[in-house]
Amino acid sequence: YNVVANLDGSPYEGGGSSPVQHPIVVTAFDTLTQNIALPATGALQVTVDDENNAASPAKVTVVGFDPSPDPANTQSIFGLVNNRTGVFGDRGEDGQPYGLTTTFNVGPSGSSPIVPLEPGSYQVTVSRGPEYSIDSTPVTVVANMTQNVTAKVERVIDSSGFVSSDFHVHSINSPDAEVSHSERVLTMLGEGVDFFASTDHDIRVDFQPAINALGAAGLVGTAPGQETTTFDYGHFNAWPLVIDPAQVNGGAVDHGGAAPAGLDYPSAGNFNETPEDVIALAHAGAPGAENTVQVNHVHSFFGAQGGSGLAIDTGLTPPQSAVSGAARRLNPAVTNYFTDDMDALEIWIGDDRGQIFGNFLGENAGAWFNLLNQGIVKTGIADSDTHSRWTTQAGIPRSMVASPTDNPGGLSAIADTLSVNVNDGRVVGTNGPMVRVQAFAASTAQTGSLALGNPTTIATTDGAVDITVDIQSPTWVEFDKVEYYINSATTQVTVPNVQTGAGTVNVKKYTIEPDFEQEAGVDFTVMTVPVPGTSSSRFEATTTLSLTGLTDDIWVVVMVKGTDGTSRPLFPAQPNSIKQSTNTTLAQLTDGNLGEDGMPALAFTNPLFIDVDGGGWTPPGVQIDP
Repeated sequence: YNVVANLDGSPYEGGGSSPVQHPIVVTAFDTLTQNIALPATGALQVTVDDENNAASPAKVTVVGFDPSPDPANTQSIFGLVNNRTGVFGDRGEDGQPYGLTTTFNVGPSGSSPIVPLEPGSYQVTVSRGPEYSIDSTPVTVVANMTQNVTAKVERVIDSSGFVSSDFHVHSINSPDAEVSHSERVLTMLGEGVDFFASTDHDIRVDFQPAINALGAAGLVGTAPGQETTTFDYGHFNAWPLVIDPAQVNGGAVDHGGAAPAGLDYPSAGNFNETPEDVIALAHAGAPGAENTVQVNHVHSFFGAQGGSGLAIDTGLTPPQSAVSGAARRLNPAVTNYFTDDMDALEIWIGDDRGQIFGNFLGENAGAWFNLLNQGIVKTGIADSDTHSRWTTQAGIPRSMVASPTDNPGGLSAIADTLSVNVNDGRVVGTNGPMVRVQAFAASTAQTGSLALGNPTTIATTDGAVDITVDIQSPTWVEFDKVEYYINSATTQVTVPNVQTGAGTVNVKKYTIEPDFEQEAGVDFTVMTVPVPGTSSSRFEATTTLSLTGLTDDIWVVVMVKGTDGTSRPLFPAQPNSIKQSTNTTLAQLTDGNLGEDGMPALAFTNPLFIDVDGGGWTPPGVQIDP
């Protein structure tokens, strides 16, 4: 054998960049001792307060390169199974994104533990999510000393009337996550999330005891939920849900369906629950009159790539599935597995640029628009789907949900109210910009918005309406474009001959293009504005699109974007997908990274509806560009 040693935050034996290997021979019934001496290391301790000089939770991101990186073990089996792990630990679910040495959370006390950190030069960035400023400090760590950093994160965004929420969250109760309950709560606090639902795979758990134990009951709210995880035809989240303490899984929905013992297979006439039945069972678990059931990562429900999905064509009215029931262990007597019984669609989840440009903008938004056009109005949701501490940031992206209270400590008690507001479409999805959209018709003096107190549908009698967009973001979240989608046509992209396990199908995706586009510096101005009561500033912009000559009812969705090469990415607070080839030194990592990939700022609103003909809002019908 070879014996090697590693201690997180400490150099390798001998101070090199790879572990020293000690060849040994072990013989039966013998004991061998190998002494290994690790060099002295340094440490970092961070203290954080807010704009009121009060202790604040936060996330600490140490930018730089690990002098003693964990070597990789890789395995590829015929190109189908590709594994990549570390010699000493994880390299995937719970490693560090490129350009980061380590990441850790500061709890409600505002003071971190002493964290071992190898001697070297780094940048320490302290953040608390996109409603707060960030504080970055260059540090040089030396052996046998603790480097102390005092940081301030200040609330700079006015999100009053909306609470930041994450409805797709995993922890140790999921078979593919290893994050304890207390660690999960700390990640939520570090990202400034106000409310989250626990949605582990096929089990219902309650995070309130962990929140209380951390002394964080006034900082974040929660509700029990569940991700019903069918093997190959979609995942479905539901919250809030009742937990049955008499059942090991808390009373979770069983997507496999009830059947006599030993007869739970199709040839015996027993099948998995259909999506319609899964959603009905999830709705039945509500503690009150209403809860929210959403289809998760909808590309894996409407699509059929990778051996999963139902190949649902949303360009048809009604949408129609193409995958046979036999391929998904579903009752073949059902001719269409699409259902519109869900309340929401998770059109954007976190991770990386592929999720933004490939899944959200390249596929999911088109399916959502097709449904809106045929009158199937379901709330668009943004979630993290976090399974890890760091590689997928908690609450990134997030759903800003209209709420009667801004106090996070009061949200657990009104989870059912938040659910109603989600189902009513009063949601903005974002990884940074806070967007408020308002529709005003002078002819009727009616104002619509996603905020409580205003309708989401207004009428105009002269075919004219003004759409006004107000945007705020911290100065580390740059944006430069506002896009308007109005009864938008989509463009069909066909992926032919996708294998489903019971034959092949053609999978139809739908892409989108804005109907109107406004650019910063041309159509609107982004101003840097000091925030009262703080030492920080924020970006603000207001712009209006005036529509005239309308003859048909419309829906309007707004997106706010930071574009590559114009706006800096969100690194390091949201570190994923930064370009590696141009970031090989600490100086390059900390130069703003303009045009070097990374996560761009992005936000979308749910639709507002304009009744033009006086008969109530009528959908325009599906519109497919040739």
